[in-house]
Amino acid sequence: MTDTSNSVEYWNHWYQNELNRKATRKDYDCYDQIAMAIKSKNKGKCLDYGTGRAFFLEYIHEYFPSMLLFGSDHSDVAMADAMKRMPFLTWSNDISIYPEGYFDVVACIHTLEHFENAEKVLKQLADLTVKDGFLVIVMPLDDRKYEQHCRIWHIQDMIELFNTLGKEWTYRLIIRQQKKNENDRIFNMVYPDDLTPMMETIAILKRVEV
Repeated sequence: MTDTSNSVEYWNHWYQNELNRKATRKDYDCYDQIAMAIKSKNKGKCLDYGTGRAFFLEYIHEYFPSMLLFGSDHSDVAMADAMKRMPFLTWSNDISIYPEGYFDVVACIHTLEHFENAEKVLKQLADLTVKDGFLVIVMPLDDRKYEQHCRIWHIQDMIELFNTLGKEWTYRLIIRQQKKNENDRIFNMVYPDDLTPMMETIAILKRVEV
């Protein structure tokens, strides 16, 4: 993420704004779907790549308290807030420090769409996932163009992307309307100019022996 809208400075400003407004970005329904899918790894190691202020990891800690949690994001502001709330969290903005097959679960929630070379990032995350482990990718579906997003992802594009990992990976897709939590209230997300709901795809990928 090297362009201005995806720079460290951009996201530091973004997250500082959130903190100043006492805002959160939680999507419990999405997190529920992921937790149900990865429950067999509830005592393993989980990396959330592009974790921001780590609300997903905070949720997973409540759901699976024995799971070891690792966060990665290039925003210093997000990291400082996450570590203040979760001192047990291991954090690094450089995931290349971890060996192949290190994590039982790797999550990448609304992050992959920010990269020009999504295939390269996906392969890097897949290599970090243990055999019989899970790689969870959440992306907006048929989205509108935002300055932070490198492209609009349609379902066929996602299928082609996941197929690049080869036959050792199986996957299932959950297509749902985006929801987020604000002040403990669940609300549907819509585009600001109309009532069209914003959709997303939760991809649950599993690494298998071939």
